Amino acid sequence: MNEKPLRPRQSQRLPVSAAVRVKGSAGVAHEGTLSNISAEGCCVSFTGTIPERGAFVVLRLEGLESLDCTVRWSRDRQVGLEFRRRLYGPWWNTCARGMVTR
Repeated sequence: MNEKPLRPRQSQRLPVSAAVRVKGSAGVAHEGTLSNISAEGCCVSFTGTIPERGAFVVLRLEGLESLDCTVRWSRDRQVGLEFRRRLYGPWWNTCARGMVTR
């Protein structure tokens, strides 16, 4: 199998807890919980079906703009999403200030 190796993380991940929706290119929506986030990506846990590795998806958190992502890994009921653009502005401010669990 020709799998692209995962790159090491470039920045620290923050522990968070927030309900999100991940929508695949076929229009299937997956409800999940955001469990950690960095400027480059995040981890989402699901109770139902999960998007496949390599899939292009859109991450949506209520009240914020949608983020285009690629599913980089999956394990059990969790997936790692890589953002197509580094987080900035409202998304990062919300994550860093309001959703961080301690």
